[in-house]
Amino acid sequence: MEKILRQLLNIDLVAAILLIGKDGLPVASMVDDARTEGHAAHAAATFEAVTRYTRQLSMGAPRQALFTTDTAVVMITEANDMLLVVEARTGVNLGRLRLETLRVARLLAAQMRG
Repeated sequence: MEKILRQLLNIDLVAAILLIGKDGLPVASMVDDARTEGHAAHAAATFEAVTRYTRQLSMGAPRQALFTTDTAVVMITEANDMLLVVEARTGVNLGRLRLETLRVARLLAAQMRG
């Protein structure tokens, strides 16, 4: 699992990678351990809020969410019953980040299925 996650570190400006349960519990991380639990809990809660919002609009459940700020980008991607969270600094190639995150999420989902 860690080998698959490490593939995202090949993208310039990626700063943190987390694989979390939808309940917010961390499964694997490549981030400072001091912030892993808080980061995981907030990411899961945020994705759940986006899911409620898109369902209220009759759009179905999201597969991926992207948040940008002045200094960072956070992408949350569904991987079966897990969430792949990637944090990068502003300036990251968003197209590559999106495609690689989707590819890694599919690999993780396949690995979890066995």
